[in-house]
Amino acid sequence: VSLQFENTQEAREFYQQSNDICERLATDDPTSAEAQRDLAISYSHLGDASRQFGELQEALQFYRRGLEIAEAMAAADPNNAEAQRDLMASHYKLGATSQALLDYDTATEHYTIAIAILDQMIVNGEKVIQSQQERETVANALRMVEREAAHARAALDDWDTFISRPGARSKLSLRITQLAGAGRFDEIPQTAAMLRSLDAENPDNLYNAACGYALCANAIQTADRADLTADQQAQRQENIDLALACLRESIAAGWTDFDHMQQDPDLAVLRELSEFQALLPTPSPPQAE
Repeated sequence: VSLQFENTQEAREFYQQSNDICERLATDDPTSAEAQRDLAISYSHLGDASRQFGELQEALQFYRRGLEIAEAMAAADPNNAEAQRDLMASHYKLGATSQALLDYDTATEHYTIAIAILDQMIVNGEKVIQSQQERETVANALRMVEREAAHARAALDDWDTFISRPGARSKLSLRITQLAGAGRFDEIPQTAAMLRSLDAENPDNLYNAACGYALCANAIQTADRADLTADQQAQRQENIDLALACLRESIAAGWTDFDHMQQDPDLAVLRELSEFQALLPTPSPPQAE
């Protein structure tokens, strides 16, 4: 109920308490299928709460723990429709989380396995209507991943090929993400500059351009920053200055998600700078009772 009403912190605390109990019961009686299933479901709930918090890597860890149990239970009783559906659901959630992390290959793998499980359930006559509906849901997710993967591959084309495509300007943020993932940081400033110039009133574009410049600055690193050449130091500082300028413009255009801004790993290189701290709102003083 807490999760449905978006009280995610309360839900996560409740699920953690429940998980502690389930772990104890499963440890006390490792042969109990009921205790093992309850533990798998508990991990799934913790994964759901973590996803709503935006903590996708943590969600993956919980879902993987649940998957290990679901795989063992499905293997132990291949004719158990409930165990097979639990296994399918584990793969589906891992696929959705991997998709959110832009790990399209892993998402495709999990969705494909989930579909195969549902196909077998339909052949076996197990919960046919429900299985058919769920198969369509997973198949739609798989089709979406395939489209997203195609866009991601296209985002890594050379600049002239990329920008010549219809709708390319709507995919500039995606291109920055993909270039960073591929380690092609020297190509990001060109993309960030166009993103910044598209619409001076669009805070999201300006924020994403700032992230691009900050990622470039962060990529120019050595164990000891004093080892950077003069050109590297100048390039690093230029990217920092551009990132800060874009953030100022984004805030002026209406950016208000300062919690995200303080936690965004893309902006890690800026976080300790006084110029960055100056962009954050001043905390309100506590009200006297």
